[in-house]
Amino acid sequence: MKRSLCLLLALLPIGWAADPPAPPTQLDPMKVTASSPLLKVAEFHLRTPRFGAAVAAHGDYLYILGGSSADDWVLDTIERLDVRTGVTEPFGRLQRGRLWHRVVSVGMNLLVLGGDTVFAGTNGRMTLRTEDSVERIDLATGRATFGPPLPQPRRSFACSTAGGYVFVFGGYWRADNQAGWSNAAWRLDLATLRWEVLPPKPTPCEAEAALVHGPLFLLPGGFDGVKAIREVEMFNPRDNTWRTLPALCRPASAHAVAFLGHHLFLFGHYDDIGQCLAYDLRTRQSEVIAAPFTGARHAAAVVHRDRIYIVGGRTADSSVGLDLVQVFALRSSR
Repeated sequence: MKRSLCLLLALLPIGWAADPPAPPTQLDPMKVTASSPLLKVAEFHLRTPRFGAAVAAHGDYLYILGGSSADDWVLDTIERLDVRTGVTEPFGRLQRGRLWHRVVSVGMNLLVLGGDTVFAGTNGRMTLRTEDSVERIDLATGRATFGPPLPQPRRSFACSTAGGYVFVFGGYWRADNQAGWSNAAWRLDLATLRWEVLPPKPTPCEAEAALVHGPLFLLPGGFDGVKAIREVEMFNPRDNTWRTLPALCRPASAHAVAFLGHHLFLFGHYDDIGQCLAYDLRTRQSEVIAAPFTGARHAAAVVHRDRIYIVGGRTADSSVGLDLVQVFALRSSR
């Protein structure tokens, strides 16, 4: 499965507002609920099809950054989608094209972290390199500048922000001709712009995270280097503790994660692109739901104004990204 600091301080105000593929696994027969808590309320289209991209929301816009497409192995483009009209437009470029990276919204800035970029190897052939670099995108100007790098190169990690910090959990690392899946956890203090080490997560894996009420971070599923996993892990930033919750009813990897209402929703799976799971935080049980989801793996997700946006992705065994933005709402809040 495929799964500097002085200059920055001058640019950023202190105290911002706050690998080889494995064979497919045989899944159990799918049991689908009779109804879905989700409705698809809109579909929009990107200017550039892409998978492995990152998405963030601010104001009336979604910002879609990087990823990969059939024409460009690693994209450096940013496009902006007006959620009121569904119209997209170009919005600047990254300093480095990125794939499998993450982005968080901090005040009037986006922070873009890690991922893979393309470079010329010693033999002159283009290859992928895992990044520790962090970029800041000024939403007023679209200008990209570098920020404090990650403690280690990292891609496909869980990332979110809360309480004046940016949190990074797990992922895949590659450095000095070594690589592996990680359970490391860090946070970036947005007041001091310094990274701090946190207790490691229980399971080394590629991961996705959702910030839920509390705040608490939930990390459902992922890929541990051998297989898709069912584990659901919770991190409490108030006391920096981890807790393992009841597992998913089915494994999930290469999925997009969103929290809305009282459910975690997982869209897509490497071995079953149409899989959609709902994890009820009240009962801590999950089920497969019949959501009107156009199947994709390696899509990006963001929740904004009580809507879930699933951006891009790709179909199974395809290097061609999708240009689709799928918009979902809770059935009771249409």
